[in-house]
Amino acid sequence: MPSIDFRMHLANQLMKLEEYKKSVKVLETVVAEEDEYAETWYLLAFNLTKLKKYESAEECLKNVTILVQKQKCDN
Repeated sequence: MPSIDFRMHLANQLMKLEEYKKSVKVLETVVAEEDEYAETWYLLAFNLTKLKKYESAEECLKNVTILVQKQKCDN
């Protein structure tokens, strides 16, 4: 499996190409491996919004909020 950094870069490139479904698949592999990255959840929410999957996107944004609050407490 490629590194998380590689997959995040790939997901960003796919977004630029408007390949939102493919980007979601890549981001889901990142979340499955490491679910503590707010950026991953945010990008997943963005892609899901583009695919008009608003409820799923909202769930991702809830995870972003939780992680950002948690990281502020940790710092």
